[in-house]
Amino acid sequence: MKKSLTLIFVAVMLIMAFTIADIYAQEETEGTDSIGLSVDIDYMSNYLWRGGYWYGNDGAFFPSLSYEIAGILISYCGEFSEDAVIDDGDSSIKDLHATDLGLDYSFSIGELLSIGVGVWYFYFHNEDTYSFITGTASVTLDSVPLSPTLTYNHDYYTDSEDKEDFYIQLGISHDIELIKGASLGLGIVGSYYNAESTDQTGISDITTTVSIAVEADRVIYSCGFNYVAVPAKDFKKDLNGEDDIHRFFATFGVSYSI
Repeated sequence: MKKSLTLIFVAVMLIMAFTIADIYAQEETEGTDSIGLSVDIDYMSNYLWRGGYWYGNDGAFFPSLSYEIAGILISYCGEFSEDAVIDDGDSSIKDLHATDLGLDYSFSIGELLSIGVGVWYFYFHNEDTYSFITGTASVTLDSVPLSPTLTYNHDYYTDSEDKEDFYIQLGISHDIELIKGASLGLGIVGSYYNAESTDQTGISDITTTVSIAVEADRVIYSCGFNYVAVPAKDFKKDLNGEDDIHRFFATFGVSYSI
């Protein structure tokens, strides 16, 4: 698996390099109108959901499709473990495969702040017990350096009707333009998770992210490295029951807009 990740990383970096060269080689042209449709494929080398090992140290693929109209974003996203897709591994992990359906709306108040609300349904293909609905609300202070963002998520599990879980995130981020069409993204997000459904609560994850995005015409290539610290004792145990405060994962993605 380590070798395959290295090959993927090298391939992504080569694609980015050729894309940057192509940007410099092309003359600047006027953009064409978009119909608001976006097709994406993302990969996480270790799927950490709210700081926890969702696929047990396994990576995951996330194909997605979204359509934006009048500020409303309609989205589909799939969640599939790497082993089950590539190696057809342990069938029990397929119980965690999901289809995510979302509806989001966002708007800005001048240059002061941005507000977003949304609702997502996470449907698990083989295990209804895990299926749940999440309502989200976020506020970003656009006029403040580092664009601090506060996000609140509230979960409702459709099978058990448990509605006590909530997840709060506070983060800052900054983008630096490297060259034309390429940017470096820096961010840190701290999260508090009240997981009544599993009798866990506390600061579940503090995630620091460094990423690079390269845009060419309607395609965006991206890759990133993430370090996750898990301070709360309820969340820091690994799959073997040992303390595991420091966790890492890489991300790769391609997005095409129409």
